[in-house]
Amino acid sequence: MVGHLVGRREDTNTEDRKIVFVAHSLGGLVVERALQLSENSAEKHLRQIENSTVGIAFLGTPHAGSGFAPFAKSVGKALSFLGKRVNTDILEALKRDSQILLDVEDWFGHWRRRRAETNPVQITCFFEELELPAFGKVVEETQARIAGYSSYGIHANHMNMTKFSGTEDPGYRAVSRELRRWVRAASEQQV
Repeated sequence: MVGHLVGRREDTNTEDRKIVFVAHSLGGLVVERALQLSENSAEKHLRQIENSTVGIAFLGTPHAGSGFAPFAKSVGKALSFLGKRVNTDILEALKRDSQILLDVEDWFGHWRRRRAETNPVQITCFFEELELPAFGKVVEETQARIAGYSSYGIHANHMNMTKFSGTEDPGYRAVSRELRRWVRAASEQQV
């Protein structure tokens, strides 16, 4: 992901632009890992992703470290219930290699504190308010929150929390309000 994003920024001559990530579910963990790889890269051009990041909106991302194995089981059950194909390799990795995910979450906590001192990153967490029928919540509110950062509910289940009916949808308005605030803050920093 890091190399692809750097390449895309080079192709479009946008290396100097700030980055805001909007990630749903496990995509949030992918973003955290990508930032870790970017920061730790020996190659300067790959470090631009971490350096350029000014905001992350997490939608239904499981941050609670001890909850990865139950989360994997929940996702598998929910997808099966909805008739979706389940990538069992990913779910098994979540169960088996949860230490890797715990390490990423640990790194992400340290990274947030380091960046708070030098170049703060705006972070907002969104959690699902509704349960999947006959199943329940995929990511509980407590797992979706990060202490010290804003969090808001979206009146939808895990699978629908990124599917807004339009610009008047309360979920859309909540997410877009945060993104606009971040863009304003980033613009003010550049002046």
